[in-house]
Amino acid sequence: MYVLVLEALLLLIFITLCRGLRYLSQSKNLQIAKWVNALWVPLISVLTVSYLGLAIGATPWHAHFTPLMTLSTALGLGERFGMSKALLNTLSGTTETFLAVLYTILFSWLVLCSVKKFESDFNTSELTRTAEYQSAMEALFLFARAFVYIISAFVLMQILDLRHLANSLFATGAVGALFVSFAARDSISNIFGGAMILLDRPFKVGDYISSPDRDIEGSVERIGWRVTVVRTPAKRTKYIPNSLFSTVSIENLTRMSNRRIHFHVGVRYCDLSKIHGICQEIEKQIDEIEFVDKRCSNFCTFRSLGDFSVNMSVNLYTKPQSFREYNKSIETVLHLVVSIVRKHGADFPFPTTTLDADALVAYLKKNQLPKK
Repeated sequence: MYVLVLEALLLLIFITLCRGLRYLSQSKNLQIAKWVNALWVPLISVLTVSYLGLAIGATPWHAHFTPLMTLSTALGLGERFGMSKALLNTLSGTTETFLAVLYTILFSWLVLCSVKKFESDFNTSELTRTAEYQSAMEALFLFARAFVYIISAFVLMQILDLRHLANSLFATGAVGALFVSFAARDSISNIFGGAMILLDRPFKVGDYISSPDRDIEGSVERIGWRVTVVRTPAKRTKYIPNSLFSTVSIENLTRMSNRRIHFHVGVRYCDLSKIHGICQEIEKQIDEIEFVDKRCSNFCTFRSLGDFSVNMSVNLYTKPQSFREYNKSIETVLHLVVSIVRKHGADFPFPTTTLDADALVAYLKKNQLPKK
């Protein structure tokens, strides 16, 4: 009698918990509602298996099969269908194992969904974070998922009594490692490359990177165990193996303290005397531009004597800017240089060739043929 009361009480608790979760999923607190809705399926699954395990385990396991064995014996079917006590003990042990395996899988699923929800909330949060903190959290989420998988695998092996399998795996570990090292060396190197990216943090999700060694340029969208996803300037998705980043140099343009504008300007040789004044005024005007960083070495200097022009070098550094603002800054500086050059009465040369033919002209005049 007490068993029926206990199981009825467990059923009442189960129904109450389900109704409580349903109420929380419609709560006015959006944070609680989002969490319950995100974990609704694994939560209900875990509660259901927990209820079944507690309801069946309220009495000794064999007690659930005793009525079945008694009825089979009374009908004379016990021996015919093999309904013996040994079989029922085996059946009860199998049921225990099945519920334990199912509960482990569902609980691991619940933990993985919780980690995924934490990661989603972290990535969508508008809080300002340092690059080191962002990279550390991304690595933490990856290791958390790997930890759940490893612990679940060990628990399942313990439940299923697979210690002999574990011993066999350890016994053949050297041979297995040899075969794995040959068959999956690329995948393993990619995994180690991903770990090095997360530990060294040369870049993080959202950074704009490029490589002078390979055709790599774009914004980092995801750093996985095997590949890193980069969105190129053409808005194409490029999947780059992590092992590649250990063999090439990477420029992280997002972490530049300044952007550099550097170019050469040529004026005509007839304006050589005006070069000094032009350089001085360009330097003065550069220091008055708002986006120029005054702490850096900004200058304009007479650089070289070219084939067709007298060349000046303009070098300046801007404050941190986006790619669009940087190109607009280049345009502003070029317009400024053009206006200063023309203000001093100088101009820009065309590629020309001068023929020195004075001696030839004199010779032709001297030996000019007589007129008829």
